Amino acid sequence: MPTVLILTFRGVARSSAIDCLARDFNERLQRCDHRIHRCHFTFECNSPVDGSAALFGVKMHVSLPTAQIHADSALSCGMGHGDILEAVRSAYANVKRQLEGLQREQVDQRPATPSPVRVPAPSRSIRVSQGSR
Repeated sequence: MPTVLILTFRGVARSSAIDCLARDFNERLQRCDHRIHRCHFTFECNSPVDGSAALFGVKMHVSLPTAQIHADSALSCGMGHGDILEAVRSAYANVKRQLEGLQREQVDQRPATPSPVRVPAPSRSIRVSQGSR
């Protein structure tokens, strides 16, 4: 089943380059986990009033049958990225890390499969009739 891809733009002009970028990273996520059925990118740009460079942020919301993953591209200092590609890469790395953690948890929670038990084949009883010779 194809993944539903939703793109939201806040303070960023929509462009075919950003659309292509989102589709590319969506395909990468599909290779990480084929169960993803929805991926929502939110592209944001905070234009500072002091005339300094704009900072970009990307939020990603990924839906799986068993989980919802929310990630963003925020740096540890809480600021955005100077390049939108770096913001997408950062959010993608965050989602991928969470997906890998989810996959590890699911492997750890799988019940142990019991070793196969051998059941002897039923014995055949042969009836020999004692007849006259």
